[in-house]
Amino acid sequence: MQVKLWLIVILPKVNAMVKKYLFIAIISLFFCIHTKNDEKRYLILWDLGDALVYVSYLGMAAHIGLPDLAWYHFFVATEKNQIQNLLFDVLEEYGGKQEGPAHEQSYHTAHRPLPKIFHEWLAGKILNPKKLVKKIHRKIDQLYGSGYFKSNLEYRVAKNGVAAMFNPEALISNTYASKEALEIVQEIALVGKHQQTILSNWDGVSYEDFKASPAGRELSRYFNMDDVVISGLIKRMKPQQNIFEFCFEKYKIPLENWIFIDDQLENVDAARRYGITAIHVKNHDFRKLRKELKLLGIL
Repeated sequence: MQVKLWLIVILPKVNAMVKKYLFIAIISLFFCIHTKNDEKRYLILWDLGDALVYVSYLGMAAHIGLPDLAWYHFFVATEKNQIQNLLFDVLEEYGGKQEGPAHEQSYHTAHRPLPKIFHEWLAGKILNPKKLVKKIHRKIDQLYGSGYFKSNLEYRVAKNGVAAMFNPEALISNTYASKEALEIVQEIALVGKHQQTILSNWDGVSYEDFKASPAGRELSRYFNMDDVVISGLIKRMKPQQNIFEFCFEKYKIPLENWIFIDDQLENVDAARRYGITAIHVKNHDFRKLRKELKLLGIL
């Protein structure tokens, strides 16, 4: 009888204590998990062209010749990207196409593989662009003599266009920092726990001048411009796996903690194949980028 009375008295107290400490344990576990997630540190890798910066195509057009370019665009071209395709065709006549699997080749935003010679330029294999342009111009003259071009206008556009493509001064003077992108970069920087860097297919010849340019100086407020990954300096190119391996060795952060931001879909797809969270910035849509970074808990 006494045992029964003791059980009647003590069991509710034990039950209440168990509930109390179980509740405390659940709350503690929640805060541990929440704190752990809060402390997760991401490596955010930004592309340069059409992400952090943009090139004024009107400014570059001036180096080709605005009257010729405008006339060709409005009265000769019958297809989208016809001027770009003309220049790429000429460069492939000179140096051929890239070799290897399609998913390892570098691309232009129009989803056409870069000509082999331009790929090599961005990969840091060409250090004297003026000498190269002279050689390509000789090839263009040969093509002109064989009737390759449909008109003198097309010949001039090709010749001047190639010169502009390999002109570091023209590129730098017409490159501007993206205000929308830098606003996002600044917000991430203010959080203070994530590391931001640059991973770009950019020629090594112009990069030093880029750092000293107005756009480069703006970026230097948030990035260590001497501690970024530039294809022309390391002789590796996106979307090839070895450039991501280089980044892993450099930054020592697990791939699951990376966020890769790029305008080129082929590069984004490659990063995802390697287990990296990647965001495609299409047509400078930074509103969509902001939403995706919020979903990931970065903003």
